Amino acid sequence: MRFSSSRSLINDPGNASAHLFLSEAYSGLVRHEKAQVSELLQAQLLQPEITLPVSPSSSVADLHAFSGSGPSVAGFNEYNPMFNRKGVSVLLSGVTGGNNTRGSEIALGGFTNRGMLSAGHYRESSDGFRINNDSDQTISNLFGQYRITPELSVQGEIRKREGDFGDLAQRFDSDVFSRSSNRAIDSDTYRLSANYSPNNQNTFLINAIQEDLLDGTAIGSLVADGDRENSQYEGQYIYQSNLFKVVSGFTIADEDSIITTNIPTPFGLITQTEMEDKEGSNGYIYIHIPWSKITGVIGAEYAQAEDNIQIDESQINPKLGAIWDITDNSTLRIAAFRTLRANFINQSLNPTQVAGFNQVFDDSFGSDAWRYGIALDSVLLNNLYGGVEFTRRTLTSFLSADTLPVQDQEEENHSAYINWILTNNTIMSGRYFFDDFESEYIDGEVIIDQPVELNTQTLSLSIKHSTTIGLFAELEAVHISQEINDTLETGGLTSSSDRFWLGNISLGMKLPKRTGILALDIHNVFDREFNYQSIDPGTGTPVTSSSYPERYAIVRAHVWF
Repeated sequence: MRFSSSRSLINDPGNASAHLFLSEAYSGLVRHEKAQVSELLQAQLLQPEITLPVSPSSSVADLHAFSGSGPSVAGFNEYNPMFNRKGVSVLLSGVTGGNNTRGSEIALGGFTNRGMLSAGHYRESSDGFRINNDSDQTISNLFGQYRITPELSVQGEIRKREGDFGDLAQRFDSDVFSRSSNRAIDSDTYRLSANYSPNNQNTFLINAIQEDLLDGTAIGSLVADGDRENSQYEGQYIYQSNLFKVVSGFTIADEDSIITTNIPTPFGLITQTEMEDKEGSNGYIYIHIPWSKITGVIGAEYAQAEDNIQIDESQINPKLGAIWDITDNSTLRIAAFRTLRANFINQSLNPTQVAGFNQVFDDSFGSDAWRYGIALDSVLLNNLYGGVEFTRRTLTSFLSADTLPVQDQEEENHSAYINWILTNNTIMSGRYFFDDFESEYIDGEVIIDQPVELNTQTLSLSIKHSTTIGLFAELEAVHISQEINDTLETGGLTSSSDRFWLGNISLGMKLPKRTGILALDIHNVFDREFNYQSIDPGTGTPVTSSSYPERYAIVRAHVWF
């Protein structure tokens, strides 16, 4: 679905459904969280009439929940055909499971001929799989859209988030964690957007987001509180003709922070206050040119990022890509592009991909990256589909450590997939992921959540069967092989590795008339113990793992009426 969505966006960059499908395809993919919520934002802005209540958690990139452990309202695609009516609609989701995991989400929407209003609330809590692995958070939102004229529509959203989290990172050595660290966040987000489409060829988008964030971290008596005000203003113009398509726009971003740190000493607490001011901006243009069996993507971006401490970067980022239909059944994709992280808010109108290759990652502010990719997607038989993708990424990022203010990193991310439709009700799938991260080695410099080298290979084999009355079952076997090199404080490296199989089961039923889903999911069925490091290069927000380190069962429900 990811490739087909990307292909649709090259042919029609204003296609709201393609943006939505791409957002859903990104869901669950490690390090694609920002791209997912950005594609959702673009889908909402381009959709002339939103016909579904807006989930409060759908726009949050860092929910900090294990895969499948939190409630979430099912995607637009699951229910969209049923939403061709006016009135009031409700989406309900709930989850309960091991380790005292509880969650619920409700979204209520009212729809008229020219607009809609939606309100929702999300709640999730869990004790986690070890000491101080707990989480407790709530998200509430109010969303509205109104079509002023057939050509002009506006929408806005207010979102409130509060959360308390322990040490959520999953590390190779399970005994390495903090028993006292705690993170508390309290954010208020305000968004106002507009879509002006005078005809089928021209679309103008405007988006403004303001975020007020209180972000505090405590490790014992050491407390650091951040008070941040983020603002982001964006504009985008989409032009479409039979000869070519154009996507152009700009972003202006600003962050003002006050960071207060209380440091315990034998003589009492010492309070330090630091002011941080960051500014980022960019302007971009992408041109999609179809020619025979090839569609080329040619673009460029000028971006700049600066702060009052060490960052002062500006550069031109080329964007090149192509999709070539080699035969009726095989498509080749290639891309090469450069990026500079110049914004702070997760959601953005900036294009998230070039020829199907993601370019939005959770890098630190001011990070400079090149990414190269080549992929082949094929219909092998009438009921057999497969593909491979190879990518390489080089990254230079800014860190807060005084001994290593700038760090170089190399990444290789390769994947392969195959889908075999055995019958109308049964499908077998295979997925393979190769992820290798190599960071700059400094003797004695230890960054706990960023090893010097992390190599992970994941093979997933699954079979899913559904019946005509809505019952379904899915069996999955996952093999993970991981090698890790860490820096020792005394100097030198230490190497570790582990290989293991995991089994996962999902049983459930779809309710009549596509009104909901009830399911039981069991992760790590055989309660396998293993050592595993979350795949996260460490330059941004830590990413949780989908590999649960013990048997874990949850019951989930998604209902619409």
